[in-house]
Amino acid sequence: MDIAPALTCGSTAFKPKSPFAKRNLRFLTLFLLLACFCQAGCVSLRSPAQVTGENSWNREKDVVEFSIGLNGPMSADEYLEWTQRHLEKNQLATKNPGFPEIPVYEVRYYFFSRERSFRGYLGTVLWRRAEDPTGNLEHVTTIVQRGS
Repeated sequence: MDIAPALTCGSTAFKPKSPFAKRNLRFLTLFLLLACFCQAGCVSLRSPAQVTGENSWNREKDVVEFSIGLNGPMSADEYLEWTQRHLEKNQLATKNPGFPEIPVYEVRYYFFSRERSFRGYLGTVLWRRAEDPTGNLEHVTTIVQRGS
């Protein structure tokens, strides 16, 4: 394949001389265009949320607060499912990480975008201990930033 000048904005371009090379170049061009527009084989995966820290800035011993960094917004159901898995994994219904002798009454999750831009807040999920005899943590509310 020779490189020959072509009339394409003053730059040189590939201009194959043999019919076989022309056919392959056309196929390659068509394949690249289809790959760009169709993206049938591409799957976008969102990485799971990562805990960026545990904060207790309200000074209440029975309240545990988490600040969670995310790659981007999730749906309200995804926030709820993630926090439920996090509660179970860390056994927050039975253990208080900061004050082991005091049971957890409330768990608050604050979700932020990793970029921490002006609109970095993504949502909040609140869990509270039930007043019934079981005393399990129950979901109270999920607040999602508008547009998320």
